[in-house]
Parts: sequence; structure tokens; C-alpha cells
Amino acid sequence: MSSAYFTGSPAEAAQVMPVGGLLSNFHVRLRSEASTGLGSYTFTVLRDVSGTGDRFAATTLTCTVSGSALGCADTQHAEGFSPGDLIVVRASPQGAVLGVQMQWTARFAPRRP
Repeated sequence: MSSAYFTGSPAEAAQVMPVGGLLSNFHVRLRSEASTGLGSYTFTVLRDVSGTGDRFAATTLTCTVSGSALGCADTQHAEGFSPGDLIVVRASPQGAVLGVQMQWTARFAPRRP
């Protein structure tokens, strides 16, 4: 899985969860450093809480990339999702940051019937 948004509506980059299950081991990788100084990006998995893509809320899955680091991970949290849930990753810049391309991945364990 891989998507993020910086401006505009999160629904524009949202992905549909095809089956229910547990998302964990959230990892983000940058193609270049986030900042040449003290800037950082915090990446957070959001879920649609409206059922229509109109309102997204943060989950516990989050990590921060600072300075010249190229990645981060959250291996402590997990979130359950239902079939049809919309999810997206928000990139929140802090301080002086560079424009970067990112990729994210996570472990997904589908629910067994």
C-alpha cells in the first residue's frame, strides 16, 4: 500500500480496505531526507469516520521522520478495520522541511470468518 496527501481532501488519496482486519507494523520510507536541519514529517494513518469520505480521524498508527533520516516505523500500535473502510496516510510537516516523496507499508492480517 502506498499513498499520502499534503493538501486538499484526504478522500482524494484514500484507499478502500477490501476486507476487514488488523493493520500493524506501519513503516514509512522517504526517497530523500526530510530536512537539512531540524524539520520533520509526522506520518499518521487516518480512517474515514463518516462513512462517506467527508471526515477522517487519526488512528494510533503514526511515526516521525526528522532531519536527514530516511524512514520511521510504528511497531507498537495496531488498528482494526472493517471491509469498505477508507484509509489514507497524512504527512504533517513541522519546521523547515524539503519536499519529499514517500512510500508506506504495513502488515495486514485479515479477519478469519
